[in-house]
Amino acid sequence: MTRRSEKYTVTLNTPATGKINCGTLVVREFGGNTDGVGFKYSAEYLNHPAAFSIDPIALKLTDSAYQFSINNNLPGFLDDYLPDRWGRKVITRAATISKKENFNANSVIDILSLVSKSNIGAISIDSESEKPTFDLGLEFQELINAENAAQLIDNPKLKIQLEAAKLIHLWRDGSGGVGGARPKSLIHKNNIGYLAKFNSRRDEFNYAKVELACLLMAKDAGIHINGGFIQTDVNGRDVLLLQRFDLLPNDTRLHLLTINSMLKDPVSFIDFGNMFKYDNILQILKTYSSKIQDDVKQLLRLMLFNRAINNIDDHERNFSLSNSGNGYQLSPAYDLVPSLNRGEYHAAGFNYSNYPPKPSEIDGTKRILGVPKVEAKACAEQVINAVEKWTYFAELAGVSEKDSKKISAILNL
Repeated sequence: MTRRSEKYTVTLNTPATGKINCGTLVVREFGGNTDGVGFKYSAEYLNHPAAFSIDPIALKLTDSAYQFSINNNLPGFLDDYLPDRWGRKVITRAATISKKENFNANSVIDILSLVSKSNIGAISIDSESEKPTFDLGLEFQELINAENAAQLIDNPKLKIQLEAAKLIHLWRDGSGGVGGARPKSLIHKNNIGYLAKFNSRRDEFNYAKVELACLLMAKDAGIHINGGFIQTDVNGRDVLLLQRFDLLPNDTRLHLLTINSMLKDPVSFIDFGNMFKYDNILQILKTYSSKIQDDVKQLLRLMLFNRAINNIDDHERNFSLSNSGNGYQLSPAYDLVPSLNRGEYHAAGFNYSNYPPKPSEIDGTKRILGVPKVEAKACAEQVINAVEKWTYFAELAGVSEKDSKKISAILNL
C-alpha cells in the first residue's frame, strides 16, 4: 500500500474579509484512506481585522499548526466541502469508468481532484498550482443536460460518464430518508445563482412543486427562506430553482458550516453518536450565535413547522450556521419536504421524545428552546396560521389537486 500527501490552499471569500488566503491544508493518506489532516492559518489571514475561525470545533483562530491523526473522519469544514458518501461513490465510479483508472471514494485526495470547482459557501480548496475559483455553476441553457444526468444518477442500472456526473452537485444531500439522496446542480442565469433540485422517477408526488409550496408557507410562518420558482418541461419534468442564500453582493459569499460539523467529536471528528435533537442545535446557538434572540425563535418556528408538515428528514446536515465575517448565525431554512409516512420518527427529536411538539401543544406555560413563554406561543400560532393555508400555497406553487390532498392528509397541527 502506498502513502500519499498533498498540500492545498484554502481561500475564503466573505464581505468582511474579501478574497483572502485563509490557510494551508495538508491531507495525508495510506492505502487510499485518509489518516492525517494538517492545517495552518496564513499570517495574512490572522492579521486581518475580520478574521474568524472557519471551523470553531476543529480550527480555533491561532497561529499554531494543527495536526490531526484520523481514520477517514474529517474536520467539519472539509467534510462539508466534499460530497457526501453517496456523492463520493457516484463520482469515483464515474471517474473509474471514464478514465480507465481506479479512484477511491475514501480518498480525499482523489475526490478533490474530481469534484467540480463550483461550490456552495465561501471556501475554495485548491492545489498549490491552481487559482481559487468561485464559479456560479452551469449556464442556464445546460439545465437540460444536468436534468438528464440527474436521471442517470438516480437509476443505478444506467452507466454515467464523469463529465455527466460533474453536472450534478453532490453536496449535503439527504440522509437516505425522505426522497433518498437527491441529485442537485448549481445553475446561474443573468448573474443570479440557483440550486436546481430535480424530481425523481421514484417520487410519490411532484417534489419540486410541493417543496416550493412549503417554502412559501414557511415564509408566511416567519421562517427565513430564499425564493425560488419552477422551471417547467425540462425533459418533460419540473425542476425547482432555489435562489442561493450564500451569494452576496460584490461576488462575495457566506461561509457555511452544517450542524453535523458542529456536533463532531473535537478530537476524532467522528459524527455525533447520540440521539439528535433540536436541543443540540440550541446548545450550539448558545455557544456560537451572534444573534441568539432571533436565532432561537427561528429554530422554534422551524421545529414546529417541520412537525406540522411531517418533514421527518430534519437531520444534522439540514441545518447550518452562516457567517459573513460578522459572526455565526442560523442559516435560512432549506429542504422543507413532507413525508407521506405517518407516525415515523423525526431525524431530530426534542427533549427525550422521538418527535418535536406539534404547534398546538405550545400552550404558553413554559419556555421552549430558550424562547420566552409568550413569544413561544406567538411563534406557534404563526406556524398554525400559515399551515392552515396549505391549499392556498399549494395552488400558488402549481401543486396538483391530487398531490395537495396527499399533503393535507399528513399535516400535524
